[in-house]
Amino acid sequence: MQEKSLEENNLELFCKTHHRVFIYGAGRCGLSCKDFVTSESFSGFITTSGKEEIEGVPVYKYQKIKENLTKDDGIILALRQDLQREVLSENDFECDLIRIDEYDILKKKLEKNSIIKDQERVNNSYHIGIPISKIAVIHIAVTYGDVIWNSALLRELRGNFQNAEIDLVVNAKHAEIFEYCPYINRVFKYEKVRRNRSLSQSMLDDVSEFFEKNLSGRTYDAIFLVRHIPHDEVDLWENIVLMNLVDVKYRFGHVYLEDGINEKIIKLIRPFFSDLLIEKSPEHVARQYLRLIECVNGKINKISTEMWLSQKEYSFADRIIKDYQGKLIVLGPIGSTKNRAWSTEKYINLINRITEVEESIHFIVLGGNDAADIGKEIKQECCGKVADLTGKTSLLEAAALISRSSLYVGVDTGLMQMASACGIPIVEISNVIQGTPKSYPGAMEWTGPYCVNFRVLQPKKGLDGCKYHCKIDYHCINQIGVDEVFNAVRDLLGELEDD
Repeated sequence: MQEKSLEENNLELFCKTHHRVFIYGAGRCGLSCKDFVTSESFSGFITTSGKEEIEGVPVYKYQKIKENLTKDDGIILALRQDLQREVLSENDFECDLIRIDEYDILKKKLEKNSIIKDQERVNNSYHIGIPISKIAVIHIAVTYGDVIWNSALLRELRGNFQNAEIDLVVNAKHAEIFEYCPYINRVFKYEKVRRNRSLSQSMLDDVSEFFEKNLSGRTYDAIFLVRHIPHDEVDLWENIVLMNLVDVKYRFGHVYLEDGINEKIIKLIRPFFSDLLIEKSPEHVARQYLRLIECVNGKINKISTEMWLSQKEYSFADRIIKDYQGKLIVLGPIGSTKNRAWSTEKYINLINRITEVEESIHFIVLGGNDAADIGKEIKQECCGKVADLTGKTSLLEAAALISRSSLYVGVDTGLMQMASACGIPIVEISNVIQGTPKSYPGAMEWTGPYCVNFRVLQPKKGLDGCKYHCKIDYHCINQIGVDEVFNAVRDLLGELEDD
């Protein structure tokens, strides 16, 4: 076998100089690699699975096809670097081989779509004291918690630039959160966000269309790109693409230096920023966002997040709870994915256990339509103790109810981040396994309760191969017992009584 690096022998040349080319790997990296392989020579995928074809392309097992490979054939090993090492240690390849990983695919996509054109161009360097009067904050995200963490940055930007115009670009479904935000002048709603959307021509077309309708002709002194620099090709590249279209003098962003892939991506992207903060030690995401203030030598007066509500939302909450005499506990039973969901039966047992001790406590179940079945079952089984408002409130009405409560109990979801922003104590039932390194992006130190009293309960170990962050619905998280949650609730309610 003669192994070639991508620099020595690019994909196009590799395909031209081999009669047949096979891609080893049919995951995200392999399927993306297929877009850069000439159809004349591409002969199929090689995998360890039993599938016969993927996207109409034949699939072979290496042990069955290796005897038919000749020196005129070539294999593109299109896998993550750790999987490449594993495959190379287990197989003896006789034909030419070229390796390509997520970074290589990403670089080719960026080059193909002219996102990293003009590499010699370096964005203007910002010098302390240069006036900034027009600011754009770009924060296209998927989760509600992500944009709630941004509230602290918006407040501190306004404090440092009191007379500036501050515009905000967000996912359209998050715009309601900023309806009463006193720190911004305009909100632009980006409507075409999809989870795990690949960097593609359709994405570029969507971003360009948004830019032409909303930001074309506007000029800014500074852009703050709130979300971290993408880690891979499906990590919300809309932010980078849009930033690259806007007419602006200075661009500021940040990234957590997690692994070697990130270092390579930083090398690609850094020339387009005036300042790119490199996070080398783990801290809460809200704090990471705030550190963008350092790019302009700004001062941070407060680090807490906040919600902005009107009397309308507070009046709604007060009507709901007007007959409640005791404490109110808000339950958030499900996040955006069910791998973070604690069993409904355990919530029911918890409510019964708490009310046995203190009958005056009331419960409200909150969440979207995806939580409606859970809320209905909890209410039915805990008759008279629980109000089910799943799917029946706006975001801001839910925040108002949380602000009137004594405690939030539930999973890591937007509701929990609202509780942090409202200063409400939290018992988080987490699917992040005990002992997970603080440097892991899903760890409690990154995305857990923020600037409030809290208890975080975690599974003691990963089940069935789960590591760090359980990815199976109703799985590792259900190691957490009702007694553990009850004791945490009692501790925090006791702290409230002491206060």
